[in-house]
Amino acid sequence: MDGIEIRSATPDDADAVANYHDRCFRDTYSAQLLAGVVDAPDPNGTRQQLRDWFRPESGFETHVAVVDGAPIGHFTISGHQLVGGPT
Repeated sequence: MDGIEIRSATPDDADAVANYHDRCFRDTYSAQLLAGVVDAPDPNGTRQQLRDWFRPESGFETHVAVVDGAPIGHFTISGHQLVGGPT
C-alpha cells in the first residue's frame, strides 16, 4: 500500500466504494448473516445513494479515501454535520 489519498468524490467512485463497503459488512457480520440475525444491505440501493451523494450538485460535500488507486471509503458532510453512511 502506497498510502491513502483523500480527494473529492465523483459519481464514478460510487461502485468501487459500494463494493468495498459490502465486502467489509459481509466480512464483519458473516456469522450473523449466516445465522439470519442480520440482513445484508441492498447493494443496488447503496450504489444509488452513493451516486446521488457524490454528484457535485447534491448539496453534500463528499470525499473519498483512495488506496492503491481504488476508492475504498468516503465521508459526506452536509453543512456542519457528518452524514451517516449508506444503509
